[in-house]
Amino acid sequence: SEPPNNKRSMSRLSRFTGKDALLEWCKQQTQGMGAPFSGVSSFSRDQWSDGIVLCALVHSLWPSSLPFSTLSPRDHVSNISMALRVAEEHGVPPLLDPEDLGVNTSNTDADLALVTYVSQFYRLWKASQDQAARPRASTMITSVCDVCQQPLAMITIDALGKRFHPACFKCAACGTKLDSKCVNIENNAYCEKCGRGEFKMKTWKR
Repeated sequence: SEPPNNKRSMSRLSRFTGKDALLEWCKQQTQGMGAPFSGVSSFSRDQWSDGIVLCALVHSLWPSSLPFSTLSPRDHVSNISMALRVAEEHGVPPLLDPEDLGVNTSNTDADLALVTYVSQFYRLWKASQDQAARPRASTMITSVCDVCQQPLAMITIDALGKRFHPACFKCAACGTKLDSKCVNIENNAYCEKCGRGEFKMKTWKR
C-alpha cells in the first residue's frame, strides 16, 4: 500500500504528551481540509459519530483512498465503515466497529477505544517518517536487536520505535512471528487476533 502522507512536521507535537499529543496530531493532519470537515477538538463521540473526522484523518494520510469531498454527515454508518475498511487496507488493524462510534452506543468506554484505534494511525505515520529520515540500508552492522541484544545487519524489522531480527519480533500473547504491521497496545506488539482481544480486555477494565 502507499505510504502515509507526511505533510505535517513533528515540531509542535513535542509540546504535548499522551492523549493530548495524539489529538494535536489529528488537528495537524486535518488542518485546512474543507467541507464536509469542520474541525476536531476532542475524542468525544459527538465529534466522531458521523464518521467525517475519521474519514478526514484517513484522507489526510492516503489522499486518493476515498471521495472525501462528496461525503455527507448523514451517512454516518457508511462513512465509518468506509474509513475502517480503507484504514485496514493500509495496515491499521480493525479494532473498532461502526456501532462503537455511535452517539447512542451503550459502550461507556467508546472514547478510550477511539483513542487506542487512532493511535494505530499515528504509529504508521511515525514509522513512515522514521523510515524516510533513515539513511539507506547497508551491510554494516549499526545496532542490536531489542529482544536478543545481538547485532543487526541489513534485514531488520522496525516497529514500536525499536529494531528487531525478523525471527525475534513476535506477538506478546501467542508468540506468532510478526511483521511491522503489528497491533501496538501500550508499546507491546500483538498479532491482529490477540491485539483485538487485548484491546477489548483493557477497555473493559477501565
